[in-house]
Amino acid sequence: RFWREITLTDRKYKPFFTKGKEITKVIFQGVEKGVLTPYKDEAFMQKMSKQEFLEQLKLPEADSAHASAFDDNHNDWGEHAKAPQAQKVDDEYFLPNEASILELMIDRLFVEGELIRDIQSLKIIIPEQKFETGLRKEVAIFKYKDLFDYFNSLGDEAIWFNEDNSARHLNFTKAFEEQLFDSRIVKIENSEDATLEDIHKEDHLKVAKQ
Repeated sequence: RFWREITLTDRKYKPFFTKGKEITKVIFQGVEKGVLTPYKDEAFMQKMSKQEFLEQLKLPEADSAHASAFDDNHNDWGEHAKAPQAQKVDDEYFLPNEASILELMIDRLFVEGELIRDIQSLKIIIPEQKFETGLRKEVAIFKYKDLFDYFNSLGDEAIWFNEDNSARHLNFTKAFEEQLFDSRIVKIENSEDATLEDIHKEDHLKVAKQ
């Protein structure tokens, strides 16, 4: 088992992040409609309510440029450029295009001698640049099989955008299936549940102490 990270704002990942049809926006709308269930853990033991999901998206401080996540005047997620003047800080949320990091948990399986990469989950992360603390925030985890069914049900509304050939736009599920993305491995399953970065730091410290 290993984990890969996709930074959606990088140009090579833009097909997943088309303006107005970002993969994160499509997922957020699924939660809003009650079609998708977010989880707190990768074992899928702790479900997250819609309200808990919203709590994860609250801004750390007021920012009038952000809209309400579930806007009373819109059925979409955060379409307004500005929240109402009377809106409280607690009712302001990060927009979908600000939750720009995905982390995939993937199992490697050998089926009849063929290596299969089986995606188990997708985690949405708000990058550290959005916080004064310099620490990123994990929003929620989704079962990939739930996303697979949901994306397929949306057809052209869940599109991996092909800039070179408009006739070759693909559903998100097809893009994941064909691995039409390049991403870095951030963790390989280990007894300490440590990321590769943590392991490298520990190795450097051991060398420095020698």
